[in-house]
Amino acid sequence: MRVRWRTFELPNRVNFEELTQNYGKVIAEPFERGFGTTVGNSLRRILLSSIEGAAITKVQIKGVDHEYTSIDGIREDVEDIILNLKEVLLKMEVREEIQFTLKAEKKGIVTAGNIIEDHRFQVINKDHYICELVKDLDLEMTLWAKKGRGYVTAEENSQGESEIGIIPLDSIFSPIRRVKYYTEDTRVGKITDYDRLIMEIWTDGTVDPKTALTEAAKIMRKHLNSFVQYTELGEPFHGSSESGEWMESTEELVSQISEAANESIADLKEDKKVEKETPKEESNDIRSQSVEILNLGKRSMNGLEYSKIKTIGELISFTKEDLLKLPKIGKKSVDEIEEKLNEIGLTFKES
Repeated sequence: MRVRWRTFELPNRVNFEELTQNYGKVIAEPFERGFGTTVGNSLRRILLSSIEGAAITKVQIKGVDHEYTSIDGIREDVEDIILNLKEVLLKMEVREEIQFTLKAEKKGIVTAGNIIEDHRFQVINKDHYICELVKDLDLEMTLWAKKGRGYVTAEENSQGESEIGIIPLDSIFSPIRRVKYYTEDTRVGKITDYDRLIMEIWTDGTVDPKTALTEAAKIMRKHLNSFVQYTELGEPFHGSSESGEWMESTEELVSQISEAANESIADLKEDKKVEKETPKEESNDIRSQSVEILNLGKRSMNGLEYSKIKTIGELISFTKEDLLKLPKIGKKSVDEIEEKLNEIGLTFKES
C-alpha cells in the first residue's frame, strides 16, 4: 500500500533482511530522491553517538592503592587488568549506579564470569579474559557501573571521588560497534526515481540492532517534534512549556497529526501520553484542512470532489446517511472516510 503526504512518497516497507543479536541488515523504501541519504546519515550519527549502554566506571582491588603497581601472584600488572575490565559487557536492568564484586581464589584464568551477578545486571561476555593467577590467592575487586552514552573519560568518572584505592576507568557506554548505510534505486508504479535505504548495524550484543534502530528513530523524532510545535518564524511564542499549553502553528501541527494517522499501532500506543497533552484548539485547525490529509482512495476522493467537499469541516458537517445520498459516494467510500476520520479523532455529525 502506498503512503503519501502531500506530494511526498513515504516509506511503507521496513524489513530486516538479516537479524542476530550482534548484526542486522534493514531495508526501507521508498524515499523521495535524496531523502534516503538524509534519513540514513541522520540515523547513523544517532546510532553511533546516542544509544544508551552500560559500562564499568570504577574499580577497587583489595590491597591496591593505585593503578601504577603490580600484585604478587598475578601475571598482569594493575594497568593491564584495568584495560581488560573496560571491555566487560554489561546489560543493566536499573538506571542508578550499581556496585558488585569479582572474586577468585584458585590458580588459573580469571574471566568476566567470576563477577557475581544479581537481578540488577547481566554479564554478556563471561569468557572475557581479565587476568591470570599464577598461584592460589584471594583476589577480590569491587566494581561500579552505570548507564550512559558515548565515551566518558576517567577524569569525568572520578568527579566527587576521593577515597584512596578507588580507581576511575574510561568508559565506553555505546553498544554500537559500526553502522553502514547506502541507497539504491527503487520503483513506485512506473517511476524508478526513488531511493531504497539499506542499513547495516553491528552491536556488542548488549542490545540487538532492531531495538537500537527503533531507539535512534525515536530520538530523532523527539528532537524534530520541537520544530513542528513551534509558531511560524517571526511570530511571538505563546504559552508555557512547563504547563504544556501551546499555541501551535496550525498548518505544521496538523501536518504532524496527519502523519501520525499512518504510524504503526505500536507507535500510536507509545505516543498516547503525548497525544493527551495536545491543545484543545487542535480540532478547530483540523477542520480547516483539506480532505487530502486523510489519504483516501481514488474513488472516495473523486466522490468528494464531485460534491465539492474540500475541507474536513465540510465533511464532518454531514451525517453518514446524508453522505450516502450524494452521487458517486457508496457505502465502501463512507466506511473508508469514517475510518480515516476516527484515526484523527473526528466523526460524522450525529443523525
